[in-house]
Amino acid sequence: HKVRLAGKPGITGAWQSGGRNKIRNFDDVVAMDWSYLRDPSPERYLYLVLRTVERVIRHTGDGQ
Repeated sequence: HKVRLAGKPGITGAWQSGGRNKIRNFDDVVAMDWSYLRDPSPERYLYLVLRTVERVIRHTGDGQ
Protein backbone atom coordinates (compact mmCIF):
# COMPACT_ATOMS: atom_id res chain seq x y z
CA HIS A 1 0.00 0.00 0.00
CA LYS A 2 2.90 2.37 0.66
CA VAL A 3 4.06 2.06 -2.95
CA ARG A 4 0.78 3.62 -4.05
CA LEU A 5 1.50 6.68 -1.91
CA ALA A 6 4.95 7.06 -3.47
CA GLY A 7 3.40 7.81 -6.87
CA LYS A 8 3.14 11.37 -8.09
CA PRO A 9 -0.44 12.61 -7.69
CA GLY A 10 -2.39 13.78 -10.71
CA ILE A 11 -5.82 14.93 -11.76
CA THR A 12 -7.27 11.43 -11.89
CA GLY A 13 -6.24 7.81 -11.70
CA ALA A 14 -7.12 4.29 -12.70
CA TRP A 15 -9.54 3.83 -9.80
CA GLN A 16 -11.40 7.11 -10.43
CA SER A 17 -11.96 6.37 -14.10
CA GLY A 18 -12.46 2.64 -13.79
CA GLY A 19 -15.63 2.08 -11.80
CA ARG A 20 -14.87 3.66 -8.45
CA ASN A 21 -18.22 2.84 -6.86
CA LYS A 22 -18.21 -0.75 -8.07
CA ILE A 23 -14.88 -1.52 -6.39
CA ARG A 24 -15.27 -1.94 -2.65
CA ASN A 25 -12.09 -3.81 -1.79
CA PHE A 26 -9.20 -1.45 -1.01
CA ASP A 27 -6.68 -4.03 -2.21
CA ASP A 28 -8.34 -3.88 -5.65
CA VAL A 29 -8.07 -0.08 -5.64
CA VAL A 30 -4.38 -0.32 -4.80
CA ALA A 31 -3.86 -2.93 -7.54
CA MET A 32 -5.46 -0.63 -10.13
CA ASP A 33 -3.29 2.31 -9.13
CA TRP A 34 -0.19 0.14 -8.91
CA SER A 35 -0.76 -1.17 -12.44
CA TYR A 36 -0.57 2.41 -13.70
CA LEU A 37 2.45 3.29 -11.55
CA ARG A 38 4.38 0.30 -12.94
CA ASP A 39 3.83 1.40 -16.54
CA PRO A 40 3.05 5.13 -16.73
CA SER A 41 2.85 6.93 -20.04
CA PRO A 42 1.45 10.25 -21.27
CA GLU A 43 -0.94 8.37 -23.57
CA ARG A 44 -2.31 6.21 -20.77
CA TYR A 45 -2.71 9.23 -18.50
CA LEU A 46 -4.56 11.14 -21.24
CA TYR A 47 -6.86 8.14 -21.65
CA LEU A 48 -7.61 8.17 -17.90
CA VAL A 49 -8.33 11.91 -17.93
CA LEU A 50 -10.64 11.65 -20.94
CA ARG A 51 -12.44 8.66 -19.45
CA THR A 52 -12.93 10.54 -16.17
CA VAL A 53 -14.35 13.58 -17.99
CA GLU A 54 -16.71 11.31 -19.91
CA ARG A 55 -17.96 9.69 -16.70
CA VAL A 56 -18.53 13.09 -15.08
CA ILE A 57 -20.46 14.41 -18.09
CA ARG A 58 -22.58 11.27 -18.49
CA HIS A 59 -23.03 10.80 -14.73
CA THR A 60 -21.84 7.21 -14.90
CA GLY A 61 -19.80 5.47 -12.25
CA ASP A 62 -21.39 7.47 -9.46
CA GLY A 63 -23.53 4.71 -7.98
CA GLN A 64 -26.73 5.68 -9.74
